[in-house]
This record gives sequence, structure tokens and C-alpha cells, in this order.
Amino acid sequence: MELRVEQLSKSYKNCKAINNISFSIHSGEVVGLLGHNGAGKSTLIKCMMNAIKSYSGCITIDGKNIQRHQELLAKECSFLLEPSFCDYMSAQKNLELLHNLLPDKAARSIEEILSIVSLRKSATKKVGEFSFGMKQRLGLAQIFLTEPHFVVLDEPTVGLDPLGIEIIKNIILELSNAGIAVLFSSHQISDVFDICTRAIVMNEGEIVFDDNIANLLKKTYVIIVNRSIVEKQQFHQLGEDVKVENETIYTDDTSVLSKIMDLVTKNNYEIVDIRTENNYDILRKYLMTGGK
Repeated sequence: MELRVEQLSKSYKNCKAINNISFSIHSGEVVGLLGHNGAGKSTLIKCMMNAIKSYSGCITIDGKNIQRHQELLAKECSFLLEPSFCDYMSAQKNLELLHNLLPDKAARSIEEILSIVSLRKSATKKVGEFSFGMKQRLGLAQIFLTEPHFVVLDEPTVGLDPLGIEIIKNIILELSNAGIAVLFSSHQISDVFDICTRAIVMNEGEIVFDDNIANLLKKTYVIIVNRSIVEKQQFHQLGEDVKVENETIYTDDTSVLSKIMDLVTKNNYEIVDIRTENNYDILRKYLMTGGK
């Protein structure tokens, strides 16, 4: 399965909530959607679930536009934003009620589904007596009532204790192992790096980063010299992994470090600073400062 967003834009009066973004998600991928409040994550999710219909661009599932094939959303997708239940009913009764309303049902029993989310022992307990974390897990249980190929989770770990977070992460990994594509939004970059294969970062309605986790963790060596570098071509000839910007040289390739140093000496530059950084550190600072 492929879910594709192409040249999507959405405006509210004079505010552009989403500005010409494109990406795709495939079966088995776990993609983290990161961004500070107001970055456009919620608007994007609402467009994907067809709660917002007036936008430019298109969203397709296996090449079919979701606005012309709305049945695909019910059959192929599951969205969990703010789960709500009948507090006076038990967890089992709540799921049975939802199960009876669904046209396409999964083969799993309610007992099996409650076991998956570690709530089987609380099956007969009223939901009103549940902790916040238990309600989050019961919300995830709804996903297993059907057999979706694409799941969207909005802040699934917010407000949870470490054990609750671990349970949620294991559930997401189980979905991925079953070939289900998962997109989940979060403010916690550590959650994304623990379980995601890829991260998408939004800021002011645009995608500012979209890459796999391995590339995010790759180290970059940063060499800063005392003045702007004019002999850029000499450094570029060392390989495509060598970049020069003003007085700074970047490389991911440790094998060319000594050659870079030779060129720095040959051209009479003085080294001001040498350090390593990766995109994880850059993104963490970016999110902590509200995207600035």
C-alpha cells in the first residue's frame, strides 16, 4: 500500500497552514511527524482523514484520490486522535459496541484485542475508572477491530508513564511487523527515534526535513577556519561528501579528514573550531526552540 500526499496546500484566511508539501508512506513504514504547535501537523492529519475537504493538491491511496474514493478511508485507514468512550461501560462493552457498528470486522476476538494492549485483566472494569494511560491503550485497541493498512496516531504517548510509553511503542512495532504503515505525530523526538524508520519535520506549514533515521544519526564533521574559503573547488574535489559554506567545511567521510587538514594548511587557514554534529542534535535544538 502507498499513501501519497502531493503538492498539498491549505489556507485559513491570510494564514497558510500547509504550503505545497509532498511525501509518501508505504506498507510497514513507521514515520514520525514532528513539529512544534502550529507547524501544520494537525491540519495535515485532518486533510488525510478527509475532515478538511477544501485544499489544493491531492491525497491518494494506491493511486486513488481519497475525495473521490472515500470508502478507502473506512476500509484501509484508521485514525486515532482523541479517543472517547462511554465511561459507565466496561472496556469490553465499549469495544463490543464499536465492533457491532463496523461493516468490515477483523478476525480477532475482543479478548485477544484487549490482550494486545495489555488490558485483558481490566476488561470488565468501567472505563471511567481507567487511568489516562489505560484510556490511551483502549483507544489503540480500536485499531485492531478492523484490519487497516494505514494507521495515523496523534500524540499517542503524551501524558504516559514510562511503562505506558513502552507498551504503546511495542504496539506500534507490532503494527509495522504486520505490514501496516504507521504515521504518528509527536513532540518527543526520542519516541520517534526509538521506533520510527523515518522522520518528517514540519515548520510553518512546510516540510523542512524528511529522511530515514540512519541518516539523521550520521555524524558530520564540522571544521571552521578563520576566514571565508575561496578555494572551494579544491575541497569539493575530495569527494561529494565534502561541503564548503563561507568559513565552514562539512564532511561525513572520515577518510578525507586528513586531506581536508592538508588543504587547510596549504591555503594558510587557521582552524578556529573542530566538532561533530548530527541531524538528531540539530532537530532537537530546532524543536526545543519552537522551530527557530
